[in-house]
Amino acid sequence: MNVLIDIGEPLSQLHPTAALVVGLIKSVVAIFEKQKLCYEKLSDLFERMASLLPCFEQMKGLKNFGNVQQAIGPILGHMEAALKLVLNHSTFNSLKQFLDFIVSSPQAEQFSALSDKFEKLLVDYNTAVQLDMAIAQDQLLENAAQSQVEEALKKLNYVEKSLL
Repeated sequence: MNVLIDIGEPLSQLHPTAALVVGLIKSVVAIFEKQKLCYEKLSDLFERMASLLPCFEQMKGLKNFGNVQQAIGPILGHMEAALKLVLNHSTFNSLKQFLDFIVSSPQAEQFSALSDKFEKLLVDYNTAVQLDMAIAQDQLLENAAQSQVEEALKKLNYVEKSLL
C-alpha cells in the first residue's frame, strides 16, 4: 500500500481525480494500521491470558496457597469480561462497522483498559505467590526446627534413662 501512495502522490498533482484516490488510499491505510495495532494488542492480551490457564489449573490443588487462590478469581473474572466484550462487538453487518468499531476511541480505550487491568491483576497475583511462598518457607523452617527440638528431647530422654 505504501508503494501505491509513493507512486500516487506525484500523480495526484497532475490530476484532481488522482489526488482524491491517493487521499482515500491514505485514509484506508491509516485505518488499517490502527486496526492492526489494536488487533496486535488484543492478540497479545489473549495469548498472555491463555498462557496462565494451565498454571491456574495446577494451583487449584494447592492447599497452603490461599492468597494465590484469592488472586486467581479476579483474573479469571477479567478474562471472562474481556472475552464477552470482544464477542459482543464481533458481529457486524459490514466491514465499515467493524473498522469503525476497531479504530473508534471508546473501543480502543476499552481494549487499553482491559490490558491495563490485566497487568494490575498480574502484579497482585505475583505478590500473592511471593507471600504464599514466604509463608510456606516459614512453616517449613518452623516444622524443621520443631523436629530438631523433638529429636533433641528424645536423645535427652534416652541419655536420662541410661543414667538411671
